[in-house]
Amino acid sequence: MAMNPTTKLMGAALASVAVMMIATLGYATTQSQRDEDLNTFSSERELRLFLTKERPEKSGDVYYRAPDSMGSDFKQEASGSYSTTNIQVAGVDEDDIVKTDGEYIYAASSNNVTIIKAYPPESLANVSVIEISGLTFGSDSHYLQLQGIFMNADRLVLVVNAYSTYYWGTMDDTTEYQPPKTIVAVYDVEDRANPTFVRSVAVSGYYLSSRMIGEHVYLIAQAQVWTFDDEITLPSLWEDDVSSQVKATDIRYDPDMSQASSFLNILALNIGSGEHDLLSVVAGWASVVYMSNNALYFTVQKYQGSIEWSDGVESPIDSYTAFTTIYKIQIDALSMSVDAKGDVKGWLLNQFSMDENGSYLRVATTTSWVEPENAVYVLDDGMVVVGKLEGLAPSERIYSSRFIGNSLYLVTFRQIDPLFVIDLTDPLNPNVMGELKIPGFSSYLHPVDEDHILGIGIEGGTLKISLFNVSDPTNPLEQSKYVSDVIWYSEALYDHKSVLFDLEKELLVIPGYSYLYDYNEYKYVGGAMVFRVSLSDGISLRGIITHESNESYWGQSVTRSLYIGEYLYTIGDRSVQVNRLDDLSYVDSLIYSDFRYHYWYALRE
Repeated sequence: MAMNPTTKLMGAALASVAVMMIATLGYATTQSQRDEDLNTFSSERELRLFLTKERPEKSGDVYYRAPDSMGSDFKQEASGSYSTTNIQVAGVDEDDIVKTDGEYIYAASSNNVTIIKAYPPESLANVSVIEISGLTFGSDSHYLQLQGIFMNADRLVLVVNAYSTYYWGTMDDTTEYQPPKTIVAVYDVEDRANPTFVRSVAVSGYYLSSRMIGEHVYLIAQAQVWTFDDEITLPSLWEDDVSSQVKATDIRYDPDMSQASSFLNILALNIGSGEHDLLSVVAGWASVVYMSNNALYFTVQKYQGSIEWSDGVESPIDSYTAFTTIYKIQIDALSMSVDAKGDVKGWLLNQFSMDENGSYLRVATTTSWVEPENAVYVLDDGMVVVGKLEGLAPSERIYSSRFIGNSLYLVTFRQIDPLFVIDLTDPLNPNVMGELKIPGFSSYLHPVDEDHILGIGIEGGTLKISLFNVSDPTNPLEQSKYVSDVIWYSEALYDHKSVLFDLEKELLVIPGYSYLYDYNEYKYVGGAMVFRVSLSDGISLRGIITHESNESYWGQSVTRSLYIGEYLYTIGDRSVQVNRLDDLSYVDSLIYSDFRYHYWYALRE
């Protein structure tokens, strides 16, 4: 399910963000350093001076900007006889648009969350609906956009963005600026038919990411640094309708950053007690978030050198190098502290480009778009680079990576697909153990067992599924592959949460869609592609589950899949369908939403 539709409002906001990020300057060093804590401001005046004054250049100009955009265990986490969201780190849940507890399905569609009685299938029925338009914050007018949900026992957690309805072009002296905010709303669903609102907490800024460990939800939002009449808009926190502004003296900052572009606001909330804490950090525009069981990492991209613009195209005119600063936030329940920061050369593709192993953080980067190379860095607990492997796959860039134990599986691409097996047993000396070159590329890698990796990607312009045998790391093999005979694509190419995999069941399910030529026109076809993945017999397509609908797109599309007992549930924007796992035979279906694209935003006034 696409959660970020294009609107004029979003376009205006993103354009403003892009201008600020390209224009913002900062300082990068190639030498990582240790900060027990980032500095705090002594006063609001000091904060204002830090954000506005010119400071001497260091090591050349460095341009901050957002990344170009495209989601270790050996199996997907499951409890009992039902599947759960495909996550990166065991014990660290990630928000998603569909959750289940083995009896009910919680489905986010449009700006509602529908609670569906799912098991047993003969009881399939809509139970209740939570409408986010009921979330209020004083008299503000906002567009509310549902980002994702968490489920924990009898607590359902909604993560919602609230965007101002004002356009910069229409603001005048009487218009009060309403900054965007991100909301965490908690509901008691012990009685699934009658969900009860418990509380909401919100922070300034656009949604970036979120995680949940036990009863604690961690929300990361970032707010641009806005100045009105020489006054800087500081981050705020809302508890239901009551707001409070963060004190300047409570905000952390990086003294090496010459001009910061955003406040990164990290909210920790106990969804049971309602206790919470907020950590606000002045930083460049953050891009990638990774979280282990005891630390949260976020990155800021920086480009050192000079560029020129011609007809809307940027080109380097001298040495132009990408850097990334990684900030480490130590996490212990509600306690959060900036523990350290470090720099690495290059930029990170996504959250799978980072992995914490013991006291080390391992990172995979691509150095630039112009003359790319790739690198692997190992940082100690003080975020100092202690091991590195540089110069990998010149002229190519990383398309996917996966850290598993002491190994890194890395896919780069230009014309062929090199799969690198990198040994990290000695963190001070990473080295390439083996390499496999095959057509196409894998944009997502999924661990199967100690000897096998699953790759989801593209070959010849269509969907490809690969089963790699890495039992001999010096000689990785593509043991089996499936390449569609017609052009199919999948959300799984860029969203790991859409992947359902279970080795014991030999089951892989991903969304799929295509445009098939029929009677002189292209017809949209979408559904859930169900594969058998056998370590002995390889990969085979068992079938494609489609949702019957009179609508050409929104009714047919499938975005998530899960299993409960011996039944496979596929969930789309409007409907949920049940099929048997053993033979994929149809059991039942249910329309749970009247979702339409132009109703994506819920306007609350």
